[in-house]
Amino acid sequence: MKTPLSYENFGFAYPGMPPLFTGVNFAVGQGEFVLLCGPTGCGKTTLLRCALPALAPAGKRTGRVTAGAGVGFVQQNPHSQIVLDTVFEELAFALENQGLRPALIRRRVAEISAFFGLEGLLEARTAGLSGGQKQLLSLAAAAAMQPGFMVLDEPTAMLDPVAARAFWAMLARLNRELGMAVLVCEHRLDDVLPLCDRALLLKDGRVRCAAPPAAFAARLAEEGLFEMLPEPAKLAVGLGAPGPLPLTVRAARQALAGRRIAARRIAGTGAKGQAPAPQTAKRPPAAQAAGKQPPAVLSARNVWFSYNKEGGFALSGASLELRAGEIHALLGGNGSGKSTLLRLLMGLERPQRGRVKAKERPALLPQDPKAMFWQDELGKDLTALAKKLGQGEAAARAALERFGLEGLWRRHPYDLSGGELQKAALAKLLLTGPRVLLLDEPTKGVDAPQKAMLRALFRALQGEGKSVLLVTHDLEFAAGVAGRCTMLSAGRTVCCEESAAFFSGNVFYTTAVNRIAPACVVWEEAVCEGE
Repeated sequence: MKTPLSYENFGFAYPGMPPLFTGVNFAVGQGEFVLLCGPTGCGKTTLLRCALPALAPAGKRTGRVTAGAGVGFVQQNPHSQIVLDTVFEELAFALENQGLRPALIRRRVAEISAFFGLEGLLEARTAGLSGGQKQLLSLAAAAAMQPGFMVLDEPTAMLDPVAARAFWAMLARLNRELGMAVLVCEHRLDDVLPLCDRALLLKDGRVRCAAPPAAFAARLAEEGLFEMLPEPAKLAVGLGAPGPLPLTVRAARQALAGRRIAARRIAGTGAKGQAPAPQTAKRPPAAQAAGKQPPAVLSARNVWFSYNKEGGFALSGASLELRAGEIHALLGGNGSGKSTLLRLLMGLERPQRGRVKAKERPALLPQDPKAMFWQDELGKDLTALAKKLGQGEAAARAALERFGLEGLWRRHPYDLSGGELQKAALAKLLLTGPRVLLLDEPTKGVDAPQKAMLRALFRALQGEGKSVLLVTHDLEFAAGVAGRCTMLSAGRTVCCEESAAFFSGNVFYTTAVNRIAPACVVWEEAVCEGE
């Protein structure tokens, strides 16, 4: 079997830093679909980039990486990959660089746009596409070059659940129908693990496991990485279902057939690597028990907003209320107006119509956390802010230690992994001591164990009386932490409900567990009746 990509005893270290990994050995065969996963900061993105000379980072390398000709690369953020004004120009750009004849370019673009369902968007401006459309365009542009091998770095991290499933389905078609080899790095395994031929676990500087999906899932549980399992597998483990771990909703329904599943009230998750014991308190803290509701600390009433006079409205009648001491999730598809609403609530933009009221000044974690850093070392950056706030270096160090980032004190913020950068930005934000936090995709690029840490952190902030509004595409995370959920669609507020009612009432914007056991929203609350 040909190997489009192989790593032979490969190691890498950034300048002045200890080795990120050593002795990495694996190969991707012709037509294989391989998944690479591992804890945040373990070096997955670096490992991928080392196979592409144009993107390889500077540092000390040992061993060898061999990559065949014709490699396509899709990054996590489609905004950093699209370079031209229209969809047609973007699809044709790489083909023009290959020196193909104009007639052949038009033929290739017509064919690839039909395959990806982009025919109606060929004249559309790329700046006006939704996040899902941009990521699909990035995949289509890479596929147009007819590479034998595709490398993808967390390609669905910024996509809503519906767009993410469409993206994975299209990638599977490229692999199955065109024989294109795939190596993809991903934290959320529910949709991608059932598609792959093999999965690799990069941990502690080496590949700890390489196995087919079912065996890989079993190994994750053995490695103490229970949180990384797909939700159907977690539910099956929690209910003691025999046999192999189910990786899909359908397989879980079959494994649990005949059982009557009910929901119990729980306080949170159990110990790392094992199913939790039954609890007694309510799962996500509700806005309030029956009685008087807490006051609103931040609200938007029927707000309308447009970024330019000629274009349409990004928000057209959106409303939201954040109460004191609550965790509130703002959900919706790419381009529905979630980030725009955060900007209005923060006071960075003013609505053309409607009203925004704030009893306390909020603090914002932007979608691109790089915007929060301007020093060449992470420690210097946080220390500068701490001193400005009348604190000192000790406060900056404590902020990083809270997120397990103390070992990155001298790293340049832009050299951090996506998940590390996300946590560092949140650490810097909390240094300011805000009472109201607006968080735009706080779990982007963060692994499952770190998400559990963030859930605990948000609940601790809530216990201190602070309010958290988070925008997220991670429905399982929202279901496990938010008391209420608001959904936007095309700039309008569709509904606002307590999280259990919200997810139980949806078909697509709901959790995998709810599709398997309609009485439940998160796997921790599921219990078989009579047990």
